Amino acid sequence: MVSLRGSVRRQLTTSVFIHTIAAQLMIVFTEAALGFDVLAYLMVRERLAEVACWSLVAAVGFATITALAGAVMRRRYRGRQKETRAFLRAHMWFGILFYALLVAITVWRITIWASAEPMVDLIYLFTLLGVSLAMIFQIYLGGEVSYHFVAEREPIPLTPKVKKTTPRQANELLGMARER
Repeated sequence: MVSLRGSVRRQLTTSVFIHTIAAQLMIVFTEAALGFDVLAYLMVRERLAEVACWSLVAAVGFATITALAGAVMRRRYRGRQKETRAFLRAHMWFGILFYALLVAITVWRITIWASAEPMVDLIYLFTLLGVSLAMIFQIYLGGEVSYHFVAEREPIPLTPKVKKTTPRQANELLGMARER
């Protein structure tokens, strides 16, 4: 774990909190936009398409907050391992790419909404699905940076460790079983 002192630690902790919360809200709004657009396409409901458009606008807002908080964190974090820095760099650059994709698809969605026919087509839906998959990869990279490198935690084993019993404990257990 990185040793930090005083105000740098508080600022980093605040940035982590803001980055995490804003990222979660961005994920929710992006996936909600995809869901509402699919429902609007299948059910031919303009109101659902409008909700999807506003969901994407909210996702861009939270993505902006996420990126700014991430930039503050990046400037203050000094990773020790090369692998940690490589994942952090990948997370940062893929985040910029995802942000550009999200802004582009939001502009496209607003253009569709402002047109005479505000319903989306399959090309748009598959493009939004691609942006959503890019977001999932970005989430994976962020999770690797957070949980395996910064916190220096090992992955949780799938099977629990079995405690070895001493001969005395085994004899006590056998004695208790015989008494019954």
